Amino acid sequence: MLVGSPATGSVRPMSGQFADALVVFGLLIPASFIPLAAIGGGGMLVVPYQHFYIVSAVSIVAALIAAATVAMLAATLLVGGLKVLTNVDCPWDLAGFGGHNPYIALFADRPNALPRAECFPGAHASSGFALMCFYFAFRDRSRRVARWMLAAAIVIGIAFSIGQEARGAHFLSHDLTSAAIVWFVQLALYVKLLRPRADRVTPA
Repeated sequence: MLVGSPATGSVRPMSGQFADALVVFGLLIPASFIPLAAIGGGGMLVVPYQHFYIVSAVSIVAALIAAATVAMLAATLLVGGLKVLTNVDCPWDLAGFGGHNPYIALFADRPNALPRAECFPGAHASSGFALMCFYFAFRDRSRRVARWMLAAAIVIGIAFSIGQEARGAHFLSHDLTSAAIVWFVQLALYVKLLRPRADRVTPA
């Protein structure tokens, strides 16, 4: 689908933000659940005849999946909401990058004659960086797996970022901001939902 810019009359392809989000939530997330299921299955195979441990393993996997889903949705929805509020142009709309709009700083007063803009922070990048939730899901269970999950999320987020920057849809700062937002949102949720609490530790 093509959309035009009211101010410039230019025509460009509609953003693939929702397509990328569909890929992440439809393909990457279920694939990422495989290690979680493997851990749960492994736990059940160790003690196949003890009902208590089987139920515990399944409960842990379910809790991790639920927490990861909440973290991904919270981070990506926040970035999407901020895009609407910040009213910042994409590079391709700016004079000097193929567009006609003047550069307006983030907190500067934007002239009413300019059309609304929704390019900061970068939503595509946030869809990839949102997979950092699996780092927090594994952090207190397997540091090695957690580091691999973190590396994978960063690689996917960078790939999404480069793709959009190459098209002229975002500046590097847009995607770095998305990465920071996702990280701190998920860190806060980890502290609230997943991090072991001192009052839960049973004295030896």
